[in-house]
Amino acid sequence: MRSIFARLILLQLACALLVTALFYSFMDLRLSMLVARSFNAEGRILAQSLANSVEPALIAHDAVSVQSLLDHVSRVEGVSWAYVTAADGTVVAHTFIPKYPDWLPRPPRGMLKSPYVVLPPGEEAAGPISIFSHPVLTGIAGEVHIGISHQSMTAAVRRMKLLGMIVVVGVMMLAMAAFALFGARLVTPLKALTVAVRRLSQRAGGGFVRLPVRSQDEVGILTHAFNEMAAQIQNHHEDLDRQVKERTRELEQANAGLAQENSERRRAEESTLRLNRALRVLSQCHEAVVQASSENELLEAVCRIIVEVGDYRMAWVGYAHDDEEKTVEPVAWSGFQDGYLGASTFSWADVPAGRGPLGRCLRSRQTQVVQDIATNPSFAPWRADALRRGYGSSICLPLLSGEALLGALNIYATQADAFHQEEVDLMNELARSLAHGIAAMRDRIERRRVEEMLKHAKEAAEAASRAKSEFLANMSHEIRTPMNGILGMTELVLDTELAPEQREHLDLARASANSLLTVINDILDFSKIEAGRLDLDPVPTALRDLIEETAGVFAAGLKRPEVELACDLDPDLPEYVMADPVRVRQILVNLLGNSAKFTERGEIVVEAGVEERRGESVRLHFRVRDTGIGIPAAKQETIFEAFAQADSSTTRKYGGTGLGLAICARLVKLMDGRIWVESEPGAGSTFHFTIECAVPRDAPAGATTPAAVALAGIPVLVVDDNGTNRRVLVDRLRRWGMKPVAVETARAGLMALDRATAEGRPFRLVLSDAHMPEIDGFQFAETIAGHAQAGPVVMMISSADMPGDAARCRALGVRSFLTKPVRQAELKRAIATSLGAAGEIPSAAAASWPERPLAILLAEDNAVNQVLVRRLLEKRGYAAVVVTNGREALQACERQRFDIILMDIQMPEMDGFETTAAIRERERETGRHTPIAALTAHAMKGDQERCLAAGMDYYLTKPINAPELYALLDAVAAPVVA
Repeated sequence: MRSIFARLILLQLACALLVTALFYSFMDLRLSMLVARSFNAEGRILAQSLANSVEPALIAHDAVSVQSLLDHVSRVEGVSWAYVTAADGTVVAHTFIPKYPDWLPRPPRGMLKSPYVVLPPGEEAAGPISIFSHPVLTGIAGEVHIGISHQSMTAAVRRMKLLGMIVVVGVMMLAMAAFALFGARLVTPLKALTVAVRRLSQRAGGGFVRLPVRSQDEVGILTHAFNEMAAQIQNHHEDLDRQVKERTRELEQANAGLAQENSERRRAEESTLRLNRALRVLSQCHEAVVQASSENELLEAVCRIIVEVGDYRMAWVGYAHDDEEKTVEPVAWSGFQDGYLGASTFSWADVPAGRGPLGRCLRSRQTQVVQDIATNPSFAPWRADALRRGYGSSICLPLLSGEALLGALNIYATQADAFHQEEVDLMNELARSLAHGIAAMRDRIERRRVEEMLKHAKEAAEAASRAKSEFLANMSHEIRTPMNGILGMTELVLDTELAPEQREHLDLARASANSLLTVINDILDFSKIEAGRLDLDPVPTALRDLIEETAGVFAAGLKRPEVELACDLDPDLPEYVMADPVRVRQILVNLLGNSAKFTERGEIVVEAGVEERRGESVRLHFRVRDTGIGIPAAKQETIFEAFAQADSSTTRKYGGTGLGLAICARLVKLMDGRIWVESEPGAGSTFHFTIECAVPRDAPAGATTPAAVALAGIPVLVVDDNGTNRRVLVDRLRRWGMKPVAVETARAGLMALDRATAEGRPFRLVLSDAHMPEIDGFQFAETIAGHAQAGPVVMMISSADMPGDAARCRALGVRSFLTKPVRQAELKRAIATSLGAAGEIPSAAAASWPERPLAILLAEDNAVNQVLVRRLLEKRGYAAVVVTNGREALQACERQRFDIILMDIQMPEMDGFETTAAIRERERETGRHTPIAALTAHAMKGDQERCLAAGMDYYLTKPINAPELYALLDAVAAPVVA
């Protein structure tokens, strides 16, 4: 290892060599430049001097003188040769021996390069020669050329370099000697410090001798610091020795614990491996529980998974029987058992055969673990066979489903102590899962059995329901057919001249028949609703027409002048909604009938409006308001229940089954709405119901509305004692642009007519109620007709179609006779007709007589119904061809073309469906279409759909409703006026 002093000497030497090299390089460059500059200057001077010397001789062409001068110059030190050329470039004289050399080029005239360096061939050792040229007399006389060797210049450079080197080396030696003296003084204490450090590092616990401090400079300070550091190191060294000894003892103890820990880790790894296998067993057994299709498949899959995945020797499942011997029956197994299950008898009774782990497990319902079969006394009866088969330990787990004991799961491992607590917990979870799977499998089997029974029961119930439906349909037909005759014939007789007592008796009979028909309809509808066989059939429905038509039909049968029936419809009602018109009409009819039953005088008003709009749907709010007796608050919640009535006493005044409002509640619920009542005893009642309907984007094809008529500005006088009817009529007339004036009595009406005539703005139209106090509508019309001057057109509106009313209107010149409530389209059409031209006065059932006769075919097998329908048609001004079965109807269609066919459904030989199909088949060839209206007593669910699907166009039920029949015939005879 080199000392610091040696390193300093080497550093000094390196620096000196570097400085010497730099100095020598600089000196060499500088000397070379100086010598080269001096050499070139001397050569030029010598060439110039020679040119000046040979100028006279060269001009005189004295070659001998020129040669002499050249010889003299060649003796100058360093000149190798010289020669002179004439103006034309020829050599005049030279110093070459023996001749001018061929290798020396003769530079062209005027292109001299001075000096010009050449290297003579074969004289590489002598070095190059610089040729200095100079013109003689500016080149007119010629040129001189002197060749000077570089040897002298090179020798001078070498001498100067050698001298410089000697000087540099001397200076460097002196500097090194001075540095050595100074370094020795500096390094000596450092060497002592180094020796002390080495000794300190080599001592392993011995004492340390402090170094003397010889100076106060940096070295002295370093020595003092070293002494302090050495003392601290000595102390730390002693502490370190002590700590090393202590740590050594700790490591020895830790090594012993580590060995024990490694042993425990190996045991834990083995336990973890067994636990992972048990987890895989549990997971796959859960999958088997879910996927197995039978109990035996499940048990075999679980045993196989335990052996193959869990790496156990054998697994088997035994079912515990609660017989006299309490035997355990092996039902599934997997793994090596070599006849073990067949050779052994298992029991869970407290007998020698049942006192092993299996018997104790089943009796106590707790898991039994045998960690070492070779030493466990409870396994003594089976030990020899178990050891021969390679069983080292076992576990027996009870299969419990709730409180029920199914059996046990037995697992055998090859090594002893195979079942640790974590593994036992997982095996318990496996046993619970298996027990639940077995129970679920049995439940599924039982459920399938119950489902099969329910299926058979459902089929039987459906068969019974079909039988019930067929019975109801037949009962409906059998009841409605004679009821049709009773009601129809009663109506016909009532239209004839009768004694007052006879008319009273027939009115009572008609009322009783209508009550009976209402009861029948309610019972049939409620039966359909309760059986869940009533479905809605939403179709595009003209809402305003539906409400007004329903109210009009109801008013036609009311015939009570003391009760006004009106419709008050919101102008914002949508023109068309998606609703079941049959069921909406049924709700309105039931509510109207309920109000009419409890209202002796006053009014019944049907109101309808929009409660809420949401996108393409609308919630409609209907109200049926009356001025009847009202309903007590305690009864308002129960009246919508089946067979419930506000007055259920035996002394009750008003009849009824109590099904009408219950049917309304069920129908409203089917339409996603609700129904309620607001009432006070003695102040009348208001029944509310809402329904949800979709609004079609476009009006249905074929939908018609009253055509625009030039009614704007026409003054109209409305005379009606009922405020609601006046308000409804005025609102409608104003919407059509007319100018209505409403008064309450006929006397006020006459005064209004006289005042308007006097003011020069007479009324063109008078709408008068037929039944008013003091002066009724007929007397009012007679007074108007009695005026000499032309009076206004009079239209009569009646709340009851009484016999003789139409005839009285004709006699008085009344243009139109309408029944309340008047439909908007019907009223507008009647006004347009009445103002346009004189016409026939319509009957109480409609606004006008038929515009043309109809060819009508009636297919009906019941003689009473034949007479009834024919009389109804004749009363309306129609005639009909009557046949008794479908075959006769086909023959009649071949002989004559009919405008409409009224087709009964149940007829001999060919029923209505077969006949309609045959007619439609013939029409495919002819291209014609004859409207067919089903006229049937079948009014059960689906009957209307069946008729329409069979090719019929209309559907009328028995008993026949005359207004509905007339409305149908009017629609066929004369569509809505354009």
